[in-house]
Formats: sequence, C-alpha cells, structure tokens
Amino acid sequence: MNNRTPQACRTCRQRKVKCDGQRPACQNCRKRQDDCEYPTTLLPGGYALDITNHQPLFSPSRSSPSMPVLPTEGSTTEQSQRSARRDNFQQRLLAIFWSTHHSVELCACIHRPSFETEYSEPQNEFLMCSISSLSAIYLSDAEARAHTNEITAASLSSSYAERARAISRRTSDSPSISAIQANLILGLRDLLQRSILSGWMYIGHSIRMSQGMRLRREFNQRLRPREKERRRRTFWACVTMDRLASYWCNRPPTIQLDAISIRLPMAEAAYAFDEESVAPTIDLLLQGANFESLSGLLQHFVVAVALWGQLSGEYAIGGRATAKDSPINPLSEIHSFHRVLLEYQQYLPASLKWSEESFRAHKSLGQGQLFVNLHWVIHHGLFVIQQEYLPQFDPFGNVDRTIGDAGCDHAGIPFNYRDEDAVVTCLQNARAISSISRGLSRCDDPAHRDIFQSTFAACALMSAAQVCLWGHFVEQHTREYSQCAPFMEDFTLSLDTHRTWSFNWKVCEGFVESLELLKMLYECAYGATQISTEKGSDNSSDSNHIECGETSSAKLSEGAGLPDPTTTSQRLYYQIRAISVLALEDKNFKRRCLAAFTKAMWPDIIGDDIMEAFFLTELDGGTDLSTETIFSTFPEEISKDEL
Repeated sequence: MNNRTPQACRTCRQRKVKCDGQRPACQNCRKRQDDCEYPTTLLPGGYALDITNHQPLFSPSRSSPSMPVLPTEGSTTEQSQRSARRDNFQQRLLAIFWSTHHSVELCACIHRPSFETEYSEPQNEFLMCSISSLSAIYLSDAEARAHTNEITAASLSSSYAERARAISRRTSDSPSISAIQANLILGLRDLLQRSILSGWMYIGHSIRMSQGMRLRREFNQRLRPREKERRRRTFWACVTMDRLASYWCNRPPTIQLDAISIRLPMAEAAYAFDEESVAPTIDLLLQGANFESLSGLLQHFVVAVALWGQLSGEYAIGGRATAKDSPINPLSEIHSFHRVLLEYQQYLPASLKWSEESFRAHKSLGQGQLFVNLHWVIHHGLFVIQQEYLPQFDPFGNVDRTIGDAGCDHAGIPFNYRDEDAVVTCLQNARAISSISRGLSRCDDPAHRDIFQSTFAACALMSAAQVCLWGHFVEQHTREYSQCAPFMEDFTLSLDTHRTWSFNWKVCEGFVESLELLKMLYECAYGATQISTEKGSDNSSDSNHIECGETSSAKLSEGAGLPDPTTTSQRLYYQIRAISVLALEDKNFKRRCLAAFTKAMWPDIIGDDIMEAFFLTELDGGTDLSTETIFSTFPEEISKDEL
C-alpha cells in the first residue's frame, strides 16, 4: 500500500501550509475559494505527466466579470471551433505584443520560442493576462466584440488588467522572473492608459522583486546560459521601465546605475541557442570608455537608455528649478553625462548611424523598431536638460513680486542668459527628431507607422515640440535665424502625431493638452495673442480647444501632491516647466498654471473675481475657457498702452 503524502497544490506551497492533495481542488483552496493548481510531475525516467485538473487559460469555466469569454453552449464541434478561435485570438494578442513593446521597453526579456509553446500553461497565467491587457488596447472595438463579450477594446483591456491585478496581489510576496515581467507589462499598460500612480506602483513592485532576487549581480553561475540571460534582460527591462516611468510620472528613478554589476544583454543567437556569450558591464561605458566592446543592437540600446536616464531623471526630479549646478558648467556631473552621450553618438559604427538605408536594413532583420528607438533616445537625451536653459524673456520685465525673484536660478544663471552651445544642441536635435518622424509618418507602409509609435518617440516628440515653440516665438523675434519657418510646422507634426496616438494611448491626450496650453502660454507671454476687449467674442482656434473629461489618472490635489499655481513663482520658466513636466496630471491643474501666470502679468487687469470664475468653471466641468475667453472679461476701457 502506498502511504506517500499526496502532492501539494501550488497555492498551498506558496502559503506554506499542509495540502491534502485532493483533486480537482484541495480542502484549503475550497475553503478560501482560491484557484487550486497542481504542477506537472515527473514520472521515473523524467517523462512529464500532465495534470489536467487546471483549466486552460481564459477557458469558459474560468470566466468571471474580469475575464470576458465567448458563450459555451453548443455541440462538441462548435465548442472545438470556439476553442480554436480562442487560441487564434490569444495568438493575435501575442503577435501584437511581440511587434510593439517586447523588444524595446522590455528588452526582449521573454524567450519567445519557449513562451509561444507554453503560454497556456497555468504558471504563465499572470504573464499572459498582463500581455493581453497591453495588447488589447491596439485592437479595434469590432475585433474585441468578435472574440469576447466586451463591447470595446478599452473595456477588454481593463478586464484583462483586472484579472492580472488580482494575481499580482496574490503573488506579491512570491518574487519570480515571470512575476517581474508581468508586473512590468501591467505597469506599462497603466502608464499608456494614463493611470499614472497605478503604473508607477506596478513598475516599482517589479523593481523591488528584482532587487529581492539580487538580479543586479551575476549570482547565477549554476544556471543554464539561457536562464542567466532571461534574468539579465528582465533586470535591464526594470532599468528601462524605471527610467521611462520616472520621466513620465515626474518622480525620482529608483535603480542606481553605479550599483549594477550585471552584464549587458548577450547576443541574440546565444540567447536563442542557449549558448554562453560574453558581454561588457555598464560601469566603464558610463565613463565614456570601452564603446568598442559593444556588439548587437540591444546592447547599444541599453547603454543609450542608461545615459538618457541619467539626464532625463535630472529633468524629472527638478531640472533647472532645483539644480545647484548646470550642464553649462563643464565641471558638473550632468555635463559629464551629456559629454559621454555625445561621444557615444559620435562613436556609433556606420551601420548604426541613422539613415533611411540603415533603417530598411535593420527592418529587414526584424530590428527596425529597436534601431529607430535607439535614435529617439540618443537625440532626446542630448537636449532633455539643455531645453531648460533656453533663454526666456519674461514679458514687460515681469518679476515675481510675491517672492522677490531676482531673475536667476539656483545655480545663479539668469533665466534670460543665452548659452549658444545649449541653443544649437536643442535646435539640431529637435530638428533631427522631426526629420525622422516626418519620414516614418509619410511612408505608405503600415509597418513603418507601427514602428513609429513608441513610448520613447512620444518623449522625444514632446520635448522637440517645446523647442519648436521656443524657436517660433523667441528665436525668430530676437535673432536673425534662417530656419524659423519650419518651427511651427514641426510643432504641428508633433501635436498631430500625439493626437493620432491618443486613439489607443490615453497618455498622449495629456501630451496634447500640455502642448496646446504651452502654445497659449507662449502667445500670451510674447504678445502673439490678440486680446479682445469685447465681451462674448471668441477667436479661439480649433487647436486651442481642449475637450473636458475625466482621465484615468489618480487625482492629486493642490497642496497634497501638486503645487498651488497661485502661490508658486510666476516666472515664465516655471510655468512652462509645470505645464510640460506635469503633462499627465489633471488638465485643470495645468489650466490654472496658465491662468495664474496671466494674472501675474496683468495684476491690475485680471481681478480675483475673474480668476475665481475661471477656476469654478473649470472645476465644474463647464464650458471650456480659452485664453481669449479670459481676456474678453477685461473692462472695455482698458487701452493697449496700459498693457
């Protein structure tokens, strides 16, 4: 008689409690109403025995409000057909994932050949739910309805995300490589849907798990080469997402590069064939040395992101507003990182320098997306801090009288000081970004447009648009600049691109709002806005109109997470920074920044009653108030001389 203890289910193993081994569900899981899953066992000789008590992923019997499925009534033949359609739909979601985010933000950390044969296994449920929630945002509503009970692609994505969050909570104290990957993907999905705090938290949870597993070091000598590489790439995905989340969410990055001793990703062939390969570490590269040791596009991309992250992180945590030193100072740390990134760009071999021919060649190898993003990251990194040092001339000699502002930043540099190197760097790289964007957007090949849409492109285009606004309103009026004409064309290109992407990326709605408000701010500050003195007039253009509506971002209130625009410095630089850095926060907050600046410009014209009416209308979700609408409330006797 066999008195051997029955095999414990996965849930009891994770909870470290005794399991009675009953099938299909043990007593503990029945009491707690948990999913009861049993792992695959090995027969003598190592042959796998598939335990089939666990239902396939997304199967009808696992349906819940958070997991949309097709109806299951019908004959066996019909059920087989539905099963085939479900499998095809899952393959469709996977295909979207491979072609959009896997090779860029996630550093190709999932071993594709293995996962494509194992995605329906119980242990991959969390990862597949997260992938599905991200991929679903790219579906059409008709496609979502054809395969599920959901009406829209957005609701389908939310359903998958709800299921993934439930698994994330249940496994929060059980770190694993797949859990790290799943939380990263879930966090990325939330960022794209403008659920900023949620995305930040899930990405942060992944980072904590990776640190708990000590992935930043090469403590993995007993593992197979492929598993070593899976861990490396997963950690570099954490670094990449940490930098992206820091920039988008305006919060400090978490992972310190000087604490990383793990190697860069190895060659794709070695990963595919489970072979050893030697790759350099990041420390020497960040010092501007050993660039010749890099091999493979992914290694180059990771190095570029690491350098970009040092510069964009400085911008996110305060930039010029808090920096005690500036990139203009050649002895500053931020200047040294900028110099290394510039040297790295100049070092790039001919095959990796940007050209249409190189892009087509990399695209034919399946690396077009990574190649383009390498150049988004490099060009953006070269001016993400420098754009803060473009000279701004506060209108009418405006000085912030509320705090006695002397007109200098913390490093003692006047806000109207012009550093020619910073100006040239900003204009050249913004123009390069616009040129690449225009080439990709005009191509008739849909694959080019799919490659164009990326998170790093969104970052680069947002900053390039701000430089174009400065060039249009400041450079062309203060200097004889021969390239003024394309500034507004390039700005419009960026604005229209974000509008197009906002169809499935809610995060781009925030970028559109900020770019439109920044244009209003520049028009207001540099006298390009026609100020109406007649009540009821409305000269606002369509580009200045912003539809009101709730976002999915968690709400932070002024004084409890967000500054009060009426009590902060009203210098033009600070208002530009507030509207751009906090692009993904509540639109009404950004509108208040513009209104507060307007009142600071004309304190004797715009009274508190007008400001209060503006705020109340915005808070109540009433009729949109453009800049001209505010001006239309001025007393009719105000003359131009008084302005």
